[in-house]
Amino acid sequence: MAEANVNDPTASLSIVALFVNADVVVKGVLVLLLAASVWSWAVIIDKLWRLGSVSRSARGHEARAAAAQSAQELLATEARPEPRAPGSGGIASSGRCGLR
Repeated sequence: MAEANVNDPTASLSIVALFVNADVVVKGVLVLLLAASVWSWAVIIDKLWRLGSVSRSARGHEARAAAAQSAQELLATEARPEPRAPGSGGIASSGRCGLR
């Protein structure tokens, strides 16, 4: 690979040019950092999605709890299955456990 002169005013500082002219170790580190960044954003988006689902479930449970006249009535409304996202037992399932 041709080495660029440090004092050359026409040297390109684009990300692609810097990557192409980088050493193998630097390229490997950059690829690992890119993969870690993509993984981190995937985890962040997944957690936000799950948090929204649990929040909606909690709001529904709070509305049912406010409308219920007794704990038995709330338990009866909780026993009826509602369509939920897979794996989201959330607040409603812990509320059922607390009423028994």
